[in-house]
This record gives sequence, C-alpha cells and structure tokens, in this order.
Amino acid sequence: MSTSATPTRTELTVPSDWPGAVRAGVEWVALGWLSVVIPTLLVALIVTPSVQYSTVSSLASGTNLWLLGLGGARHSEIDGTLSLPLLGLTIYNLWLARSFIRRAQLFNVSAIVVTACTSAGAAFVGSFTAPSSSSFFPAVLFSALLAAVVAAVELGRAGHLDDTRLGKAWARRPLWLGLGLRLAGFELLTLATAALVVLALALVTGFSRISTLHDSLVGAGTVATVSLLTLQILWLPTAAIWALSWLAGPGFALGQGSLFSPGVVRAGSVPALPMLGALPKTAFGSAWIIIVVLILGLTLVTWLAIGRKVAANSKLISLRATLALGATAIITSSLVILLLCLAASGSVGPGRMSVAGPRTLAVVGALAAQLFAATLLGLVLPHPRVRLGASQTKHKIEVVSMSASKAAARSGNEPKRLVVLASGSGSNLLAILKACQDPTYGAKVVAVGADKTCKALDYAAQYKVPSFVVPLKDYPSRASWDQALTDAVAKYQPDLVVCAGFMKLVGESFLAEFGGKTINTHPALLPKYPGAHAVRDALADGATVSGATLFWVDAGVDTGKIIAQVQVPVKPGDTHESLTERIKAAETPQLVAELGKLVRS
Repeated sequence: MSTSATPTRTELTVPSDWPGAVRAGVEWVALGWLSVVIPTLLVALIVTPSVQYSTVSSLASGTNLWLLGLGGARHSEIDGTLSLPLLGLTIYNLWLARSFIRRAQLFNVSAIVVTACTSAGAAFVGSFTAPSSSSFFPAVLFSALLAAVVAAVELGRAGHLDDTRLGKAWARRPLWLGLGLRLAGFELLTLATAALVVLALALVTGFSRISTLHDSLVGAGTVATVSLLTLQILWLPTAAIWALSWLAGPGFALGQGSLFSPGVVRAGSVPALPMLGALPKTAFGSAWIIIVVLILGLTLVTWLAIGRKVAANSKLISLRATLALGATAIITSSLVILLLCLAASGSVGPGRMSVAGPRTLAVVGALAAQLFAATLLGLVLPHPRVRLGASQTKHKIEVVSMSASKAAARSGNEPKRLVVLASGSGSNLLAILKACQDPTYGAKVVAVGADKTCKALDYAAQYKVPSFVVPLKDYPSRASWDQALTDAVAKYQPDLVVCAGFMKLVGESFLAEFGGKTINTHPALLPKYPGAHAVRDALADGATVSGATLFWVDAGVDTGKIIAQVQVPVKPGDTHESLTERIKAAETPQLVAELGKLVRS
C-alpha cells in the first residue's frame, strides 16, 4: 500500500489592515472630487440663473476640472481638447492621499494593492458625472498609481518594508547611491527655486497686461474674480515648469509653430487667460548668460552638498564611486525633469492650440548637459585623485589629502584628537586612555561616546574625558539617530574616530562626515565571520585559527580595508567565553599599537 503526499495549496489571504486601506483609498478620492465639484456648483448657482444648468452642466464641468488634475481630458467638437493638467490640483490630491493613507497606519505590503484598487474604483465612480466626451481612464490609472506610490512610501517610512527583498536590497545599497540620490534632490530643489524666481519675475513684469486681461473677462464680479484666480493658481505649477524650460534654453510652445525661449520669441494667438500676459514679448538677448548662471548655481550646490566633503577626504569615496554618484544624480534628476515636462504638456484648444508645453526632449537634454557640467566642476574635478594626478597611487592621495586638511586646521606637533565610541565594558577604551598618558604616543582622547549607559563612560569620567550618550531608542528612525551621532562626534573635531566595542552600525550621514577616518576592531580574521556573532560562528564552523582585525569602517558590515590582523589559535574544548577572552588579550595590544602608528604617521 502506498501513499502520496497531498500538495500544499497556497491560499490568498486578505491583509488584516484592509479596512483602513479601503477607507483611505475612498476618502482621498472622494474629498478631492468634492473639493472641486462643490465650489463649481456654488459658482454656477450664484452666477447662472438657470437651475438646470447649475445642477447638471456645472456638475459635469466640476468633474472635468477634477479629471484634469488626475491626467484626464475634456473633448469638444467646437472647443477642441483640453488636456493640459491642473498640476496645482494634482499636488492637492497628492497631499490628500498622503494624509489619509498615513492616518490609516498600514502595515501589510499587500495593503498597497488594496489602496490602489480602491482609489481606482473611487475615481471610476467619480468620473460617472463627467460628460461622455471626457477621457477618464487615464485619471483612474493615475489615481491607482498615486495611491500605490504613497502607500509604499508610508510603509517604507514606518519600517514595514525592511524585511522585504526591496527593503533588504535598499539597506545594502552602496554609499555612492545614497549620496547620488541626495545630490539629485538638491539639484532639483535648486532648479525649482530658479524656475519660481523666473515665474515671479514674469508675473511682476507682465502685471499690467495680466490686469487688463483680467478686467476684460470678469469686470467687477467678485465670484467670477475668485473663480478665475483659483483656476490660474491651480495652473501655476504648470507655468513654473514652463519657466524651467525657458531657463534651460530650449523653451516651450503655446500653439503649433510658436516658441518662447531666451533666444527666440515666436508668438501667435493665445487663449484669453490673464496669467498668459506674463509670456515674454521679446527675446532676452544674451541667452548664454542665463545658462552660465544656472550652471554656476548648480555647481555651487553640488560643491556644498557633496563635493567639499569628497575634496577634503579622499577615503570617503573613490574616484570611480564619485563618477557613479554623479551619474546617479544626473540620471535621477533628468528622469524627474522628463516626467515634469510630460506632466506640463497637453492641449488647450482646437487646431494649433493642440500643442502646449515644454520642448520635452530638448529641455531634458539641455538640463542633463548643464547638470553634467555642474557635476564635473563641483564634484569630479575637486576629487583628490583628479587634483593630484592619475599617475599617483590612491594611497598617496589619501595620505596627502588628509595631511593637507589637518595641517590647515592645526600644527602637526599637536597630539591627534580621538573620539572613542563604545557600548560595553570599555576594556579597549581603558587601554587607549592609558596609552595616551605617554606624550610620545601622539594622541589624546577628546571625547567618549556610547549608545547606552555602560562601563566605558565610567572610565571616561575617571580620566576626566567628556562623554555623551546617543540612545537609538530616543529617535524615530535609524537615519535620525545616525545624524544625531554624527553631530555629537563632530562637536569635538576628531582626527580619528575609534569604534572600541561599539555595537551599532553607523550610516550615511556619519560616513559622509567621518568616512576614511573611522576605524573598528573585530574579533575574527576578516573577511571570515563578519557581524555581531563572530566568535560563535568561528566555533560553529570548526575553525582552528581565529583572531582580531583592525580595519577602516565603510558602508558595509565589517567590509572595510584591513589595517592589521593578529591570529589566535582555537584550542580543543574552547567555549565562547574562553575564546573571546583570548582574542581580547590579543586584540587590545594590536589596537593600541596600530592606533599609535596611525596617529604618528
């Protein structure tokens, strides 16, 4: 008699937080729809005497406006197609989605799908009040995408994606990737600021034309004035992207055959919208001046954000990683600009008015070239390896760069300043404190830091050394704790940071400030047995030799460049405690000796 195993059937389960996901998806879409439709109905009731028009046609008009904020469009045989997005309304919908989804406190990854599907369904229902000539399907898809992205971001912010493949991959990201994304954020913020300045100047210089157009359309009617102003405010983000395209050089079009750029203004008839009175009437003239100023501004931001740290410390990041960092920033910024240009493009009427928006590919190409120039000037050229020449070795560059930066701060005869980080008994710290009592050692401990109350702080008090504690539990995220630790260490201006039994991994902020001058000691012969359980892993693996490794700290887990190692034989019958004690007996003298060599070199 034989038996066969019944295959296990995987059952699809509904996430336990689905009620919150459903509620959030419905609420933000519904409130967004009501926020547009109700004011439209009120305006129609006040301005239009026909009740039928006010309740039916104005409802359709309000829904059309709402769809424009989500990527929809309105089609008419007479008036053509209106598909230029109301990006102000898009931003408002984003804020609503973020508010309601954050309030729902989702914690399951599958809640992303639930929120997206619910949002799409709510948008589909809301579009029923639009005329049959309206395109609502893009708005439904955009609502789902917006909700999914916001839900994913909120789950990641709350740490609920940490155990997923994406979360684990993000935690292992290289340092250059994180810095590149940060630089892209600074670049985009700079471009946004410049675009807003250009838009503000255009509105100020064209105020008389704007005022004349406004008065001719609404006269003295208060309701009509408020309605027209609100509509134009919702189009201001779109106008800001047009201003950015003008600033970049290629410019934008408002009608087929038209062009508004610093070097060329080729206008035609435009819609009777008052804010269009801000359109330039003539070319700027020396268009290259605008491009040069923009490149210089981006260069300054690149230098202040990342470049000066790379220039001052070649151990922070290699030249190859610096190039990858710059490429990441340029590609990320270019993709965002591409999406913005597409979002600010569409149709505003029939015939030639079917073309409105930036010259997308030309704008993206121009800004990518300008970002490349800024990256070259503010990040790559200041790198020590570039400045000192490709013929020199990386080690010589690191030594010369570190020596030059330290010589500028203090004379070379003073003892080097050490900040020691610890979490436990402080045996390594005590050995360093004793060694520093000898003037010939060449160093002094200026501060002791810890992530919790421990014996190491008692040694600091005994030797009258300032100390500080930065507990991880006091901060909402690992990143904020890492920044607080960075700030606490930076107050003491160390030449070298020593992790002596410090049981926390430092992050991007810390490495951006102290990468290349932070060392750590590990109870194993790296690269074998990294992590917090090195002794246990060595015993479990049946190793016959273990030891201790002194190394430079980088973004990985015990993956930095090795400075020195000492071997300790594993004896038959060794326990975790006995092997740990014998490794400590070899680890501490190595740390003191090699640290002395580093500070005196």
